[in-house]
Amino acid sequence: MGTLGCINDMLRRDKENRELHRRSRERMKDTHLQLLQVKENRDAPQISAEQLEHIQKDIQQKAEREWKETFWLKLSFLSFAVVIVFLVWLLFF
Repeated sequence: MGTLGCINDMLRRDKENRELHRRSRERMKDTHLQLLQVKENRDAPQISAEQLEHIQKDIQQKAEREWKETFWLKLSFLSFAVVIVFLVWLLFF
């Protein structure tokens, strides 16, 4: 293929890229408009400050309980593993 063929290929690819870019911009614009419509149609939650504080306090208490549970689970697993390793050590040495 000569120089003219290479130039034609470059021009064809440029044309295809411009078309893809145009379609991409159209899709982005459509998506943006859809998101704006969803935002306009959505109602704001009717939650008071006290309710929000109560929810936040409940979440914090739940997180603390979960942390304590996982801590004791890890501690018991580790102690069990240490006992097993110690018993294996006693049997073989």
